[in-house]
Amino acid sequence: MRLHLFARSASAIVFVYKLGAVEAEAQSPLKARSDRVASSATVPARNWLANARGDAATGARIVATGAPSTFQIVTIPLPAELPRFGNGSVEVIPREGFRIIGQHRWSLPALSGKASIVAIIGIPASARFGVATGADVRIDVPGSPTVSIAVEFDVQLVTGLSVRLSQATLNGRTGSPATLSYELVNTGNATETVDVVVSAPAEWNLKPSSGEASIEPGSSIRRKAVVHIPRNIGSGSFFLRLDLLDKGVLRSSVPITLEVDGATTNYSSVGPEITIAVARAANRSYSGSTLTTASIRGPLFDSVRIDATLSVGEGASGPFSQAFSRLGSYSSSPSVALSSPFGRLAVGAASSSFSDLTGLYAYGRGAALEAHRPGWHLVGLGAMSIASPSAGAAQPMAGLRADVGLGRITVMSSLSHLRGGDRSGRQLDAMGLGASMAFGATTTLQAELARRRFDGGGGTGWSSEISRTDAETDARVRITHAPGGSDAFARATDEIVGNVSRALSRRMSMIANAWRTSDETIAFSNLGSSGWSLRSEYLIHPTTRVSVEARSSGVRATTKDSRDMSTGYGGGERQFSAGVNSVFREFYLSGSIAGGTLDRKTLTAAAGEANRRSPEILWNASAAWRGVNTTAEIRGRLDETRNVGGEVVRQSNLSLRGTQSLATVFGSGSTGDIEVEQLRGFSRNATMLVRSGVSIPVTSTLGIKLYAERNSQFATLSGDSPWTFAVRFQHSARVPMVRPPGTTGYVYRDINGNGKREAGEPGVEGAVLTRGKELAVSDAAGKYRLGGDKRADVVLDEASLPLGWVREPAASADIPVGAALTAEIHFIVAPRVGDAAELQVDLSGIRAVARDAMGREWQATMTGSNVATFGALPVGNYSLALDVSAVDEPLVPQTKLPTIAVTTGITASVTIRLDPRPVRMWMAEPKSAEKRAPTPSK
Repeated sequence: MRLHLFARSASAIVFVYKLGAVEAEAQSPLKARSDRVASSATVPARNWLANARGDAATGARIVATGAPSTFQIVTIPLPAELPRFGNGSVEVIPREGFRIIGQHRWSLPALSGKASIVAIIGIPASARFGVATGADVRIDVPGSPTVSIAVEFDVQLVTGLSVRLSQATLNGRTGSPATLSYELVNTGNATETVDVVVSAPAEWNLKPSSGEASIEPGSSIRRKAVVHIPRNIGSGSFFLRLDLLDKGVLRSSVPITLEVDGATTNYSSVGPEITIAVARAANRSYSGSTLTTASIRGPLFDSVRIDATLSVGEGASGPFSQAFSRLGSYSSSPSVALSSPFGRLAVGAASSSFSDLTGLYAYGRGAALEAHRPGWHLVGLGAMSIASPSAGAAQPMAGLRADVGLGRITVMSSLSHLRGGDRSGRQLDAMGLGASMAFGATTTLQAELARRRFDGGGGTGWSSEISRTDAETDARVRITHAPGGSDAFARATDEIVGNVSRALSRRMSMIANAWRTSDETIAFSNLGSSGWSLRSEYLIHPTTRVSVEARSSGVRATTKDSRDMSTGYGGGERQFSAGVNSVFREFYLSGSIAGGTLDRKTLTAAAGEANRRSPEILWNASAAWRGVNTTAEIRGRLDETRNVGGEVVRQSNLSLRGTQSLATVFGSGSTGDIEVEQLRGFSRNATMLVRSGVSIPVTSTLGIKLYAERNSQFATLSGDSPWTFAVRFQHSARVPMVRPPGTTGYVYRDINGNGKREAGEPGVEGAVLTRGKELAVSDAAGKYRLGGDKRADVVLDEASLPLGWVREPAASADIPVGAALTAEIHFIVAPRVGDAAELQVDLSGIRAVARDAMGREWQATMTGSNVATFGALPVGNYSLALDVSAVDEPLVPQTKLPTIAVTTGITASVTIRLDPRPVRMWMAEPKSAEKRAPTPSK
């Protein structure tokens, strides 16, 4: 058995055992000959090396195989002639970077009866691919030369080449260059040499577009590519692609988004986009339908986004409705949604879900609110259900849910009153309470209890869920009991769902699912489903993935007729499939095959229950080519089974789609697309669908879309399949934000010098502030608004302030200013003790520093023989520090240094008294043994 130890953390080691023969085989020339019969106990120590095979130990080695960051068990055979007595030893000595776990030194007597020793040697994570010496086996026997045997490891190859982008999204303006900065990182153990290819849209100038890169293990290199954005394109998102090719084979592909603003874009105009479109669909007899849509989407405030839609037009169905959807025009209820980082408010079409027990998927016309801040989350709904001929008149819907975080525990409470149409039978009144608790960083346990009242009864519902998510595993199990089922806004009456996905290795992953539900509705006395699936995926190459899957599913439905007789139907499917998909530069290939059985069950009052099982085979295949200007794709599907009479039934689908840039014909941004699809086996005759469209941006704000379709599914009574034609005119315009993005603040006079804007402190008009290339001027109240990167500092141009005023320190957007005031320090040098004469000292070398509460420093200058002056101190309190090391006379402050309080209208002044050090002299001691006490002299 081979033992692999993987260090998962500093405090844990996971042992993984694998069955198999030990790879390390002895190749030492010291191995005894097979025809030599001699007891090691009888061979004199000084002769053991001569009796062994060969007369030297040079070239002796043992070879093992292993991967970086693993521990390998290495078996080291001992020469039969090696003495098993005396003071000698056998020792395994690791080379630099390698480690040994367990025993690594043995005395000769301890080897009695042993033909080999075992060493556990760790291969470092930094080990390079190839052969490396990990340790030396040293044999010391008194009277004989020291023998050394090398333990070598054939280190396995580990590849790990990745791309790090300096920013996830690039930003640029039309007519300007944008720089893509990236880093190639080699986390493997071998040198990687790849071709780097950067692709951009056609007609974009990109330099360099390709180049070779060689990256050593454990290192990285930085590269740049500059793309010039054409002037004739509109604003929006464009895409670059960075490919790493190894001898023409794609190793990795990284998509890069480039957000382009128009050349005239500025912070005041990048607001929401208003789009008005008129679409008309008609056939050759000119009968048709018209639909007008309007939308407004984009930033309304700094962090508030609006998304509003409105449609007006004739009711359309069949081919006309399908033509509208192909053009991007949809008939919908008026709605307005405002979203921000703290929540969302939707008015018009509104939907919400509260919990598994207090209501899911409630939808109507009204208002829905979601708000959240750290520690709490709120969801609310107030609406009327959708009226329809089948559901009946609209009824009110209301609900509220609040979540409050209390450390690792979150408490949930919800209340709901939900109704469908007055004839739908869907209704729920519920009140629930629940909680969730986090165990560590990966596991969460959640439970809820609710009282539910529905049409025809009531009951207590409960649900519980446990989930675990980490870097390798995502597992979840949920059990729910919701009386009333789907007619009471739940998924089902009873539900058990479990799923788990796990990465077994860098290349292999496993996904498993299982579920079982049962429900009861107005239409069905018993409605349920169950099933399971198991899927495994293996990455055989960075561009190719294979998968196998086994699955089984079933559904059952039982109703009662007017005579109270049970009727119903059901079915099941068991299937095993295998598939493969691969990407090679611009090509994409995918295919799968599945086989299994298909069950159909019927239950009627007259014939009773009937079961039928038939085999089923499915084939799927697709191929695509995606270029810069052209995309082509072909798909095929074949489903083969048998009918009641045992005849083979084949249903097939074959489609061809393509998209082509028409920039050379109609200008930049123009595209054309075509699709041909054939369906067989779904009706008596084959069904053909032919679709084609052209999109032309006439200007940066005006666009036209043309569409034509012929679909034999929409045949007339005469059997003819007419063409449907559609056109859409669209006009878009950007409007300014209500409040453009940026920083708002005040420049004000800080009268009391506390650094806070308070009532009565006037603003400063005309102050100039800059941030990057953005500039703003404060108004009469001192208010300013400045765009640019909020991470950059706001710079106040002090030349724009009144004479003698300076900016004071502050950490907020409100900027205090104050008069530049003068402060003075008066120094007094005291005479020495016992000396009445005034001491003359040159104080010009004193360095005095004033320091504010934020640690900023101001240095004084000596303006007199004993006066130091601070020329411009803002209002505030300052501590003092003195450096007198440059003064010839040693001086020290007599007391603790004072603070300077700078206020408006008064020149601050403090006095500091300095003491000289007293001078003491002693008589030299006599050289005789008799010592005299020192006599000081002043």
